[in-house]
Amino acid sequence: MPNYAGLEGAGTIPSHIEQERVAVVWRQASGLRLSSREHPRVLVLHRRLLVAQVLAKIVSAEPAVAWSLGSDDIAHAAFLAKTVDVVILDTATRRPDGSELLGELVALPTGAIILCLGGPEDDAVRALLQGARGWVPDDASPEVLVEALAEVSRGHVYLPQKSYVDVVDRLVHARSRQAGLRSLTNRQRAVLECLGQGMSIHETAAALSISPNTVRTHRTRLFAKLGVRSVVEAVENARDKGLPHR
Repeated sequence: MPNYAGLEGAGTIPSHIEQERVAVVWRQASGLRLSSREHPRVLVLHRRLLVAQVLAKIVSAEPAVAWSLGSDDIAHAAFLAKTVDVVILDTATRRPDGSELLGELVALPTGAIILCLGGPEDDAVRALLQGARGWVPDDASPEVLVEALAEVSRGHVYLPQKSYVDVVDRLVHARSRQAGLRSLTNRQRAVLECLGQGMSIHETAAALSISPNTVRTHRTRLFAKLGVRSVVEAVENARDKGLPHR
């Protein structure tokens, strides 16, 4: 079960029921590695070099931190991350082709802990599901950032109290939809892919050599599995989870 020490200073500790709900999410979350870093080496990776340097200076002032580096060097991000224990990553940082860095950093064999700085709570859900250890709003105070760093360095998962309930609800919902997507049959996936291209029921039926009524049946069943009510919602959910389309 995740440790909630990171929430103690921010307000009321979550109820026992809420803790159990989050525990289920974290047991299922891929890439979550818990370990303690007593004197972490920290890399602040931000799209704006000045911001990265300022945040690194704030972090380095903490006695428990061995040293910190602020950088906007996206091209060498993976190399830099291999030399540290914790990476504070601006989730808006992108490679020139628009791809994200988080998945690549989480997968590094050195197992650097990733603490994300982000915008809306949706960013927190995506970050945590991809293996980040914590999430802090990009407008958080230096005190909150340092608190978050301390908690993830101790092997805890960190979320700000004001975002806790919303993020947990979204996490639980996202995990449910992921399970639903995995449960789709090959035919249901094919129907979803066709509908995702804007095909009508009759066009989908022709493309898959089945009847329109069969398409409708598959559509109804995949809606139920994904917990959605429309083609648009089903397609968005599937693409968020990496379902390829034709």
